[in-house]
Amino acid sequence: MANRHELPGFDGGAAFGGALRFFEANDAWMARWGSSYGDLAPNLRIIASDAFGTMYGLDESGKVVIFWSETGEIEPLAVDEATFLSMIVEDPNRTINLDLYQSAVHKFGHIGQQQHFAFKVETAIGGQVALDNFMVMDADEHMRGLGSLAQQIHKYAMNAKKVKAEMSARGWTNRALAERWGCTEVYVSKIVNNESRRQWFNDAILGLPRFVRTKKKC
Repeated sequence: MANRHELPGFDGGAAFGGALRFFEANDAWMARWGSSYGDLAPNLRIIASDAFGTMYGLDESGKVVIFWSETGEIEPLAVDEATFLSMIVEDPNRTINLDLYQSAVHKFGHIGQQQHFAFKVETAIGGQVALDNFMVMDADEHMRGLGSLAQQIHKYAMNAKKVKAEMSARGWTNRALAERWGCTEVYVSKIVNNESRRQWFNDAILGLPRFVRTKKKC
């Protein structure tokens, strides 16, 4: 398992050439933008972030969670910090988008600890993960903007009632959708009733065609 000092390019405050930034327990950085998230503000001890504004924190049990800044969603990883850092070392492109960071640095140059590579149009509202959609932004300003966006997304989020209505309007039942997705009805039910479901499930449900029952051949 890895610790911070073993990470490539660790300089005391960042690693991987600035792609991963660390925060101390007494760092007041979150206090400068946390209120922008309202009720979505994470009750976490933020320990690190990538260069794009994704936060990594510790929950009450000391396990690492991801705070997706543009949506306010929290994704538990159920691992401790050392294991999490080992995951980053094993695959930095998938975990902290190192390849994307390096491409952004090549185009814009190195950025400071208090700056982010920010999307001009966030991916949560249709923006593309492309260098042409990036700009360099003050980290505090970026996080405050993401907080406002997260609250708007949450305000108009697909709750369970809306999901059921969308499915019903297209003629889909949990059973029929389970057959289409190749999973169990229980799994579909959990997705439908989970108000913190990931956005791609909403996209999948909204993109369902009208259900047409086919007769089974004898």
